Amino acid sequence: MPVWSRSRSQLEDSSFNLDSWIRDAFAIRLARGLEAAVTLGKDSSATTLPNQASGGLLGIATIGDTTASLAAGIGWDDFTTAFGALDPAYRTPNAKWVMNSQTHAYLIGLKDGFGRPFFTPDPSGQKPFEKIMGYDVVLNQQMPAMGASATPVLFGDLQKSYMLRNDGAPSILRLNERFAELLEVGFFLYLRIGGISLNAGINTLVSIKQASS
Repeated sequence: MPVWSRSRSQLEDSSFNLDSWIRDAFAIRLARGLEAAVTLGKDSSATTLPNQASGGLLGIATIGDTTASLAAGIGWDDFTTAFGALDPAYRTPNAKWVMNSQTHAYLIGLKDGFGRPFFTPDPSGQKPFEKIMGYDVVLNQQMPAMGASATPVLFGDLQKSYMLRNDGAPSILRLNERFAELLEVGFFLYLRIGGISLNAGINTLVSIKQASS
């Protein structure tokens, strides 16, 4: 729950709506916090959250594929093996590939023997490389980077793998008195949330794991 303080002179002299800017900044901070909680099952201090002993999405995912070697990287065969490992009941239109932006960029850079991009752009979309095997790619910066024994890619229906509950919309308290002696105004963001992994262990969510060497 972030706390932010700003001087009264900044609020009074700003040439734009500073309150609105703070709300937008809080929204990004909140999204990053939720991303960590859902993906890793931990808060910003790396403390395991209640009901998240399994470790969030990464903890409940079944290893659907292990790459041939670390040097080989991740290739098409790894994606097809992971695709086949997912329980067909959960291979719904809502299934997603999840990875961070660095892994995504790595895949974009792969080329075949003729120098053509291996993962071709989606001809039906406005953004390139947003689908693999017809399923959307979701960028999640909490996903592990590529490396020895890492699991940088997930695949599955996230809605059926994880339940996230929030008690209403995020709220921002404006603290006019708390920092009054400093001529500052504080802003406090809070949101009550809860989450739990669903159906762990039955291949509702699979990962691609890189070899250790």
